[in-house]
Amino acid sequence: MISLFFGLWKISDRYEFGWDQEDDAKKVMGMIEEKKPLLIGPRVSSEDGFFVGPYHYYYLLPFYGLNKGNPKSGIMAVTVINLATVISLYWVCRKLYGQKTAIGASLLMILAQKEIGWSAMYLGLVGVWGWWGVNKLLQSRKNIVWVLAFWGLASNLHLAPVSMGVPILAGFWLSNDKKFDKKELVRAMVGFLVFFLPLVVFEIRHDFLNIRKIVGMVWGEKITERENWLAVKVFWKSLSIFGLKWGREAEVWGERGMVLLGALRGIFLLKNKKEKIMASLWLINPLIAMMIYKGGVSEYYYSIAGVVIIILLARNLALMKGWGWLIVGIMIINGGANLMEEKSEISLKNKMELAGYLTSQKQDKVFNLSYELPLGLDNGFGYLFKYLGKTPKNVDEGHLYTIMLDRDEAKTGETVARSGALILKRR
Repeated sequence: MISLFFGLWKISDRYEFGWDQEDDAKKVMGMIEEKKPLLIGPRVSSEDGFFVGPYHYYYLLPFYGLNKGNPKSGIMAVTVINLATVISLYWVCRKLYGQKTAIGASLLMILAQKEIGWSAMYLGLVGVWGWWGVNKLLQSRKNIVWVLAFWGLASNLHLAPVSMGVPILAGFWLSNDKKFDKKELVRAMVGFLVFFLPLVVFEIRHDFLNIRKIVGMVWGEKITERENWLAVKVFWKSLSIFGLKWGREAEVWGERGMVLLGALRGIFLLKNKKEKIMASLWLINPLIAMMIYKGGVSEYYYSIAGVVIIILLARNLALMKGWGWLIVGIMIINGGANLMEEKSEISLKNKMELAGYLTSQKQDKVFNLSYELPLGLDNGFGYLFKYLGKTPKNVDEGHLYTIMLDRDEAKTGETVARSGALILKRR
């Protein structure tokens, strides 16, 4: 219930419908309307990056299909993933560490989910089950079959799960149960590779385009020292897991310092030596991977490591007894206060209201539309007009309307609609 409250509170004011969301909606609706499956998923890093697998689109497909293309379908998809992440984290922590840690970790995860992710929405859930997987590997090598299959699927959803490879191999090597049938290793490799079959078909059809781009990302031109340190800086920024707002300096040195020290202490508190090794690898490996990687690096690339940080923090709080729950309570109050104020400058709701006005107004049956917006802020409108059943026409008889930011409001023309930071002018 707490997860749903934090996740759904004013979600229409927080959910953006930008380039990624619009492009994904078009791809999914294209599959539905044309009845043609996709072999590749979204691009990674940039317009010149490589592709991941298509499973992101297949996850979105039932939401858009059942809602007949409603752009709000993305909100439902994110909410389901966030709820599944919290429930999974509670279950995994209760099995591994007990009830107190499970409750604490779940509450901390809810706070960490205040911002609505999109392409990175799976990373929390992947991190939870990845951590469960390496712990099961420490118990028995036989678990490698399903762990590798899960890793294969996760690596086709986003680039970040690739960093789980080192902890998985370490868990297999350090396993308490050394007995292992070679046939199981074959099944494990098949389970891992089967999720890459759509990409393999794509590669064969397109002269191994993806592989060439991946090679360029990893073994391309030499990375400068500044670019290496950039990954460290982004890692430091990623420690603002909960987005607490106590002032700029307190946010940087307070929250990030507290999170880092809490995670390190949490590793020390783990009773099992092998689990300490696994936790250390889990936290440091994404940083090393991002220092090698040539593409753009964002904070959410460390989201998988962030899951284990949350678990380690919860372990700290559980051992602090009353003081631990007091800290969690203060964080929830702070997070709730921040959530009350949080909203996107230009949300789906804002774009939908302006598009809705234009498609329903009776004054100009034929209309043209221009945008006086910063680069990228006009993304999403094309899909919204198509969904609403009426698109702007670039014809002489059409009357011109313009969408702009309210801070740039022109003196000419009549302001006919306003929503959030956007206004609609009739010229």
